[in-house]
Amino acid sequence: MQSKLANSIKEIGLINPIAITKNNILLSGLHRLEACRRLQHKYIEAKIIKTTNDLYSKLIEIDENLIRNELSILERSEQFKERKEIFETLYPNISKKGGDRGNQYTGGKWQSETVSLCQNLSDKIGVSKRTIQQEIQIASNIDSKVKEKIRENKLENNKRLLLKLARIPVKEQLKMEKQSSCRIKLNRISTKDFKNICFN
Repeated sequence: MQSKLANSIKEIGLINPIAITKNNILLSGLHRLEACRRLQHKYIEAKIIKTTNDLYSKLIEIDENLIRNELSILERSEQFKERKEIFETLYPNISKKGGDRGNQYTGGKWQSETVSLCQNLSDKIGVSKRTIQQEIQIASNIDSKVKEKIRENKLENNKRLLLKLARIPVKEQLKMEKQSSCRIKLNRISTKDFKNICFN
């Protein structure tokens, strides 16, 4: 990917500037920066983002990854989960269902004025709310050791398998992680069969 990007920049120039903080901390555009270094450019166009909040900076970085990078389903699910956690920290009054449902007498916001996390993400990156919900479930429910095994076995883009794993209790996932027989093709089996193969 680096060489394709470098070739594109060499041919038509840098279309999108990188984003940095006023302290020169890179928020987005690592691949573009590396491609320009590879081309031995002395300067690169940069947009300075004025934010003093580290969480906002992290949101910008995650959004950039989700929009521009070709991530595996597992990597994207982890980005969704991290963005959800930051979003809920920054906007604690916005719930998954659309926000504070108070009325004009209690000072609450109207539901139509608040945007749920999934709607916010869906609008930004062009995937369905259901996809985002499923992938947050994948990142939240699969144990980190099992995720390592998934990556080793090149299964990080098998969404059906990832969803099945996310619905299995962590104790059973950890039993599976220790067994090598799980390398078989799992995309055509039921969750029950999957458990039997991996845990017996």
